[in-house]
Amino acid sequence: MSFNPIRSITLSNVFRVLGITLAICLVFGIADSGVSLASTPVVRSIPTANSSALSFLISLAVNPTTDTVYATNGHSISVISGKTDRVTHTILAKSGGLAVNPTTDTVYAADGHSISVISGKTDRVVRSIRMRYNVVGLAVNPTTDTVYAATYEDSYATYLGQAPESTLSVINGATDKVTHTVDLNSQVLALAVNPTTDTVYAADDTVSVMNGATGKVTHTIHGDPGSPSFFFNLAVNPTTDTVYATNGHSISVISGKTDRVTHTILAKSGGLAVNPTTDTVYATNRNSVSVIALATGSQTSDSRVIIGLAAVGLVIVVGGATLLVALERRRAA
Repeated sequence: MSFNPIRSITLSNVFRVLGITLAICLVFGIADSGVSLASTPVVRSIPTANSSALSFLISLAVNPTTDTVYATNGHSISVISGKTDRVTHTILAKSGGLAVNPTTDTVYAADGHSISVISGKTDRVVRSIRMRYNVVGLAVNPTTDTVYAATYEDSYATYLGQAPESTLSVINGATDKVTHTVDLNSQVLALAVNPTTDTVYAADDTVSVMNGATGKVTHTIHGDPGSPSFFFNLAVNPTTDTVYATNGHSISVISGKTDRVTHTILAKSGGLAVNPTTDTVYATNRNSVSVIALATGSQTSDSRVIIGLAAVGLVIVVGGATLLVALERRRAA
């Protein structure tokens, strides 16, 4: 059998065209279809020291500098190592809401009409901030050393079925003094702060966005339609400018730039906290802490995966054309 160079060149060209077509389809077709090839966030669970069925974790806070997670059940605070996912010890302090100032290594714990100030180095309550009303939510801006406390008035009107008056107390972290208060139109349960943009987020049935400098509510963010919209807790990642809001059954992921819900994480949660250094979200689930490692899914972008698959397909197709030419030459010999 004689070697036919024209036939070999034709087959080679056909495979090359097919390879280029495959690459174009993968890059544009899959990308336009909205198919996500990023890996699913890794979720693991950290059991707390107190495994009693009546011991529910209600709030979380993270110190990204020391990679330490604080989880409270109302009677004590479990101190968790972010590196080992283990409870190292427990702080005996009553608390509802938690917040951390990583710059001063200070933990703030709400306890009824007061806020306990705990040293992160000694794990001891060093002082207490007396409040006029009940504190239900805490947040800290480490840049301005400002503590925000969501409070509500425990009055006779509350027992008569009327909604309690809710206020936002702004506290100087250096002096532990309330500098001023902001009236809130609804009962706020949780607070979060983005120190980079100096933005305060307050959660009720919506997420109110406030200017940290003026204390004015600029606009509100609504949750996903059709899902329970009352938000129990909030957390912010200032590095990615992302807000996380939980309704107990799922976590809404909100872009701080657009103030829109981008997607939802299906995870039961009460308390929320974020470590911006590791891009890890912590969520309470009864008496354990769920760890959602978002960095795992974001290390490889969809476009890179698609282009990689396209390149592999192209190499395979071109390699097949080369092999056919080689076989034609062997048969001719």
